[in-house]
Amino acid sequence: MKIYIPSYGRADNLLTTKYFEQSGLDYTLVLHNEEQKKEYVKCGANPENILVANVPYGMSNIMHFIVDQLEEGEWALKIDDNVKFCTAVEDELYDCDVIDTSDTLKQKQFNKHITANELIKKLEDTQRKAELVNAHYVGFATTNNAYFRSKKYRQVGYVLGKMTLLKKGKINFDSNVLRMDDYGYTAQNLFAYGTVLINNYICPDSKHYQKGGCGTYDERLPYKIKDCNYLMQKYPGLFRYKKKAGKHPLAEVQIRFTNTQQVDEWRTKLQIMRKRS
Repeated sequence: MKIYIPSYGRADNLLTTKYFEQSGLDYTLVLHNEEQKKEYVKCGANPENILVANVPYGMSNIMHFIVDQLEEGEWALKIDDNVKFCTAVEDELYDCDVIDTSDTLKQKQFNKHITANELIKKLEDTQRKAELVNAHYVGFATTNNAYFRSKKYRQVGYVLGKMTLLKKGKINFDSNVLRMDDYGYTAQNLFAYGTVLINNYICPDSKHYQKGGCGTYDERLPYKIKDCNYLMQKYPGLFRYKKKAGKHPLAEVQIRFTNTQQVDEWRTKLQIMRKRS
């Protein structure tokens, strides 16, 4: 499985590369331009592991480039550059479809630290599940709180871009979405295939809005507002604005649906609407 780690402004603070190096796994560090490559090599990055995209700034542009590197039907792992480790449900429970998270003893079994080699084995299993349900975009738990992770797989929901599996198919990332590329690509996949896949039993160490990368929340805010408006217009009926404490009311959205039947009904309506327009 190919591993791509996009990075920007973190030449002296890479975490994810160390995680994979500890298990002796190959990866590709994807940078925007040659200037960045010089900076990263200066800080110790192996130039043989670096791929320069030469695309405009923006995660959607980088992700579009990454998808272009794949053969039709090929899968790859994309993971952010600031993931220190990953956790998973302990082996004795990992194959369960549903876990009773009201059991406090079982809650403690949700956050076992796993090596990168262990992660890849679980991702290969997840990839097989995705093939069965025709999902081309796979996400993982958005929180380490076991209470929200009782069901192993979901086929409808938001695929957090922190760590994703993706299969090259008939779509690619929309360059109009500059900061909320994961929401945009989730919407594209739901419309194209009627499903995504989320494995709630694996969780990447999740830190958001750190310095570097796509920037702090305040730095991203104008772009997020623009992206939210674009997504609401592009995919009417899929999203609603979401109220979050301390966040701008026009900069956060959530998916309205919880099952594939709802998604199929929405797809049909949107297909008819687009044919008429």
